[in-house]
Amino acid sequence: MTGPSGLHAILDVVVEGQKTVHPSILAEYEQDPIRGTISHIDLREVRLDQPIHATVVVHLVGESAGVKTGGVLSLVGRELQVEALPADVPEHIDVDVSPLEVGDVLRLADIPPIDRVAFLDDPHWGWHAAAALGAEVARPKQYLRAAPKMWPGASLRD
Repeated sequence: MTGPSGLHAILDVVVEGQKTVHPSILAEYEQDPIRGTISHIDLREVRLDQPIHATVVVHLVGESAGVKTGGVLSLVGRELQVEALPADVPEHIDVDVSPLEVGDVLRLADIPPIDRVAFLDDPHWGWHAAAALGAEVARPKQYLRAAPKMWPGASLRD
């Protein structure tokens, strides 16, 4: 599954004792957490002439302008839901975050469309953001310091 189509490769499955080819995609897999070997797979038969729904991983490209000035890139999601013909589902989607300044939000509507691929997620959903600077970024740590009061026996290590 490491070819150019990645996890969205179309597999020609032939059931033992049959000659018919069943185009299929990987629906789900289980991987051993220690060895990394695949222990189980689920395949889903598809029609090559009908669109399917798929989850596609997003790769961030570039360095946000806001990060260069001390901000932090906050990731709300790493995957997108798409609809496309099985052969048109991209392995991943590259998103350029270099124009993001502190306070900017990248919405799905800001991502250039891909030929023959429809985005299914809310186009106005704030998907990535170049977040606050300095003391504002440290603010969540203040909430962590209160944790021992909320959960007896909990401890924090700085």
